[in-house]
Amino acid sequence: MSTSKESLQHKEYMDNGSPRPKRQGKFKRHCARWWWLHIIVFIAIFLIVLLPVVYVAYPRIAQDDINKSKIHTTNMMIQNPTPSQLDLTLKGFLETASAFHPWLRPFNASLYLVGHEQPFINISVPELLGKNGTQFTTSQVAQISNIGEFTAFCAFLLGLPTLDIVLYGHGDLKLGGLPTTTVTYNQTVSLAGLNALKGTEVTEFHLGGGSLPFNANSHGNATVPNPTGDTFDFGDVSLNMFVDDIAIGNATLPGLTMTPGNNSYPLYATANQTSIVKVLAQPKYRCGVFPVTMKGNASIFGGEVLPYFTTAFQASNTIVQLNLTDTLKEAGLSQLITGACESS
Repeated sequence: MSTSKESLQHKEYMDNGSPRPKRQGKFKRHCARWWWLHIIVFIAIFLIVLLPVVYVAYPRIAQDDINKSKIHTTNMMIQNPTPSQLDLTLKGFLETASAFHPWLRPFNASLYLVGHEQPFINISVPELLGKNGTQFTTSQVAQISNIGEFTAFCAFLLGLPTLDIVLYGHGDLKLGGLPTTTVTYNQTVSLAGLNALKGTEVTEFHLGGGSLPFNANSHGNATVPNPTGDTFDFGDVSLNMFVDDIAIGNATLPGLTMTPGNNSYPLYATANQTSIVKVLAQPKYRCGVFPVTMKGNASIFGGEVLPYFTTAFQASNTIVQLNLTDTLKEAGLSQLITGACESS
């Protein structure tokens, strides 16, 4: 009987008083034995989460921000042109709503007319900070990659009030400590055009004048408006002059460099006086005032014909109101003014 009681007390002691291995101890022993496995699992989970973000989501976000951004040009300068190349300067700024401000590494880009498959010129774009309002300037000697496409660009530039071009290229993008990713630029850029030089005025015109350049027999001054913020070296621009279908001569604007605003230039003309008398004989022009259609003939810079500007001027006509009243009086030919002009 006593033995049973002692056994029972011993059992109770074992149940209530003896220390037993705790879970914490088991966990420590597990970690001590399998720590390397836990690290491998942690790294694997970390990489499974991180790699898609870095190599899938990040490039997609970068490309999406590039697609949503816009490039605005504030100034373009075409200078020292030759038949195959020219000095090109582009100034502008970046518009973006992105919260990220990566560095856009320098890249080569091609410029296209919208809807065209061949570029008209290639340019180098400098490094930019991808932040709203970032300004940029690129200046280089640019090779004309396709003369036909560049000629079409010049025709649009000269003849239209506005035009769109496409800037296309690939470049690297770097954001903080993230790896460099490559993005594609496919940006539509809007440019202001010269609008066929509308608003051109002949402010002075004189017959004779001694020995004149370009074999001219008359001279004057012309005001040529440039509604853009751009500058263009067109060289010596020659024009054929018509009143209705009557050719009355040709004119040259020497060293025509179009800067923003109104440009005043000397004008030298070889006038066909017989044709002018024929025009003045018409009742609608007998007052000495008539519209002259100026049709482009050639653009020459540094002694070389520039085919792209030449074709552009030939495709764009400018109508100028010419008042010969004072010109004829000055030349002693006021008898050619026979009355008021009659409307046709």
